Amino acid sequence: MNGQAHIKESLTNYYLPPLTNSSVSVESTVVDANTEVVDTESSSTTAGSGFAFEEYSRTFEIVKQLGGDWKIHRFDENPWSDYCKPYSRLEDEEDLEVEEIHAEGILSSTVIGNCLSYLDRSPEDLHHVLCKCILSNKQLTDVSELRYYHYLQYLDLSWNELTTLAPLGQLPFLQYLDVSHNYLQELLDFKAPYFLTFVNYSHNLVNCIPDLTQFWSITHLNLSYNRVVQIIGLENLRGVKERSPWDPKDELKETVDTGWAEKDSSILRKRDEFVEGGFLSYLDLSWNEINKLENLDGLRIQHLILHHNSIANTAGDGTTKFKTLNYIRSVDLSYNKITSLRFFENADNIENIDVSNNNISSLLEIYYLQNLRYLSRLNLCKNPIHTMRFYINVCLTTIKNLMVLDGKEVTAEQRIEAEKSANVDPSLPARESRIELVLLQQVNKPYIGPHIMPYDQPPPMVIILVGPPSSMKGNTVTAFCASNENLVRGVSYTTRPKVNNEISGKDYYFVHPNEFKFLTRKGHFIAVSEFNGYSYGIANEELQKGMNKVIVFHSDVNSALSLRIMGINPRLVLALPRDENTHSRWIRSKYYYNRV
Repeated sequence: MNGQAHIKESLTNYYLPPLTNSSVSVESTVVDANTEVVDTESSSTTAGSGFAFEEYSRTFEIVKQLGGDWKIHRFDENPWSDYCKPYSRLEDEEDLEVEEIHAEGILSSTVIGNCLSYLDRSPEDLHHVLCKCILSNKQLTDVSELRYYHYLQYLDLSWNELTTLAPLGQLPFLQYLDVSHNYLQELLDFKAPYFLTFVNYSHNLVNCIPDLTQFWSITHLNLSYNRVVQIIGLENLRGVKERSPWDPKDELKETVDTGWAEKDSSILRKRDEFVEGGFLSYLDLSWNEINKLENLDGLRIQHLILHHNSIANTAGDGTTKFKTLNYIRSVDLSYNKITSLRFFENADNIENIDVSNNNISSLLEIYYLQNLRYLSRLNLCKNPIHTMRFYINVCLTTIKNLMVLDGKEVTAEQRIEAEKSANVDPSLPARESRIELVLLQQVNKPYIGPHIMPYDQPPPMVIILVGPPSSMKGNTVTAFCASNENLVRGVSYTTRPKVNNEISGKDYYFVHPNEFKFLTRKGHFIAVSEFNGYSYGIANEELQKGMNKVIVFHSDVNSALSLRIMGINPRLVLALPRDENTHSRWIRSKYYYNRV
């Protein structure tokens, strides 16, 4: 079978509405407005608007696998580009008389056929179908004709005059939907498809978000420029219902008889238990009338856009705190009525915060952000604190990893000036850490072991290599100790995972964070520090290795100063790479850096 014949067979009647003209015989051939001459005798589409499959087993298998053959496009930059799936029409476009849209705005099959593209395999039977349709800016008011095009996966109905999307309930494979710039008052008022992931409802008249439990697969939801007054309906998107073991023969017969439109799509997801998670990662509710941030706790949102609303801090219960959003990365709350940054407290994974054009008036609010170790971008423009003295210095000394402040990149000169203005003793953090460790040792039962040095003997000789992260201090210590038999390597405890070919007990003692906390409370460490969210500690017993030898550690400055305050008086050696380019390369090799 040649290529054109195979495509002809694959496209059989997928884009034809049922015949209503009784003068056309079943055996006759019909010219499809799409591209194709098809044989209606081999059609599997039933009459009427109901959608019935001949073979259901593959569809249910795909649904059960949560993605099936579609998942290969999950991370494509532009998965629906026609350039990726070119095709040739079997008839010349000049031979097709393009039917104009009726004055009433009613969509016709001829117009649909000439707007189809993106030749791909159907997820149901793997036949080739045209699954993308762009009907933007056509003054449409009625799209009922779309109910016959069951295999559409991409649909663009933006810039029309639609008031309902009920016919889309006949599109079970729909994944991408753009209905921006219409007159829609109800959100997603149609039967939920299997895997609808992208929804653009911006510039409509929606004033309420209904319960979106049936649309559990949405990852991108844009409701900007609407009339939404309250954030509701998203609560059940924090988890996904899985199906219990089932026999397709038990349920599919009824579905075959009644059709897609008359059967609740929830049969595809009936298990009562929720799996932790959900899929909504992008939510845009900007330019609405929302006055309270609520009902978002526990969602997997990564990007939350809420600028140009009336959101204010409230003392009552129900206000969402970002520490409950474990995956949040970016928040835009500009142009609201926010007076405090407290709801950002302990939001560990957040990277970008924009609260410009609000009413934050106290520099003390910045201290709610001090534990956000990944926060690199902060915008507080046009708040009362923006014009206060020491504003920049407070931000830079409080938020250690801040790279961009108020839209401007932080310079090295600004950081140095902030440190000078703070006028803090560099050894203060080490002193505070040492005080805490001494206190923990005092509250625990005394233990006199080999690590206790005799009073009449000098402390062990200790050398500590200090320097910036990823300066190969560990490799230097290993090589240094291997070259001299009087040197022995000291091994620290850490909660970070192993990298490359590290060996526990030789490079680090790798322990669970809970175990590290337990050892700290028991007074097991003489120095502790934290970097990049992981803890590091030097144990008492490690000093035993220094008997009649010189013990060599590598650590940060705080741990080294803690040992000096303790009275061990280590020799500090600064370890630096040869040049910045080498250091940059080492950093990228150790810490994965994603520019996006």
